[in-house]
This record gives sequence, C-alpha cells and structure tokens, in this order.
Amino acid sequence: KDNANITFLTNTPMSDLIIDDNGRVSGVVAVNKDGTTYRITGEKGVILCTGGYGANTEMVKATDEIWGDLITDDIITTNAAGITGEGILIAEKAGAMLMEMDNTMLFPMANIHTGSTESIVGTTASSLMVNQEGLRFCDETKDRYTISGAMLAQTNKMGYIISSSENALITNGKTQGGEDVEHLIKNGELYRAETIEELSAITGIN
Repeated sequence: KDNANITFLTNTPMSDLIIDDNGRVSGVVAVNKDGTTYRITGEKGVILCTGGYGANTEMVKATDEIWGDLITDDIITTNAAGITGEGILIAEKAGAMLMEMDNTMLFPMANIHTGSTESIVGTTASSLMVNQEGLRFCDETKDRYTISGAMLAQTNKMGYIISSSENALITNGKTQGGEDVEHLIKNGELYRAETIEELSAITGIN
C-alpha cells in the first residue's frame, strides 16, 4: 500500500541482533555495502525472515543427519546463491531454538552442473528414470528423499529422465520452466532422438 510507510534497505545485510536488558530482541544491526551501519529498532517487535542455507555446503553437512557421506563438498543447490544461512546463525547466537535443521531435503530433478530446474523435461510421475548404465534404479513416483538417495548411489550421482512427446511438457518449443528446447539441446543439457537406439547412441547409455 502507498501509505504503508515502509523503508526498504537493499544490499544491507544484518550483522547482529539488538537485545535489550530484558533479553528481548528489539532490533537489528545492519551494514550497507557503502559502509554505513544502521541500528534499527522496532517498537512492537522484530520479525526475522532469514531464508535457508542450501547454498552453504559446510552448514548443510554440519547439520545433516540423513545423508552422511553422500553429501559432498561439490554438491550444489537449486536455491539462490545467497541462501547461506548467516541469519540463522545470528539468531542461534541470540538464543533462538532451531528446528528441522537435520532434515535436509535434496531435490533430484535439476541440472547437475548449474542447479537449474528450468531444463527439466517430463516428470518422474510419468517418465522413466535410468542411470548411466541404462538401468531403471528406483520407483519414479516415490518421494524426493527416496529418489535422491537412489540417485546418489548411481554412477556420477546422477540419472536421466526419459520422456516422450506426450509427457515432455514442452509447449511452443519451451520447457515447463520456460527454457528454449533448441538452446538446451545445443548446450548439451537435453537430448532428443526419434528412437531409443538413436537416444542410446547420442547419450552413450546402453
């Protein structure tokens, strides 16, 4: 609303929380990219919205109690690059109780090199998934945890979705994420063939 009287400070990450004599969080300390330090207090309280920490592999590994050694240093995220968890650590330092930190959900449908989900063609609910050896390795209709765990056990920790023209979800030459199909094929992120034998030759999968 035009009369909401809200001031947005961009490029001004929080560096600390202000805690009053009663132990109540009453504000934040934030530093702008130009070096200006802000001490901002709230009369009725402070709402802390930190986002997650999926782009902080060290933090993911430190909190995880599901995947163990399957999460390696080079694992990437489908989330934004800035989701690195500093706000969570600042809140914890101030005494916040953290929940579900050990329950790391992996998303198995993404570009293995970029983390992008826009290049997905087809869905696991209606397509086959095979490994580098050409073998189906899981029930494609299962949950993300099950599919991710199965995929991490495969060669190069990856799998391929094989879809047909009927369930590829391509519309006007675009994937369901809006990416241009021809560009993805040219870039080696997507393969297209008229037959299974031709697909096998292109991908090097038996």
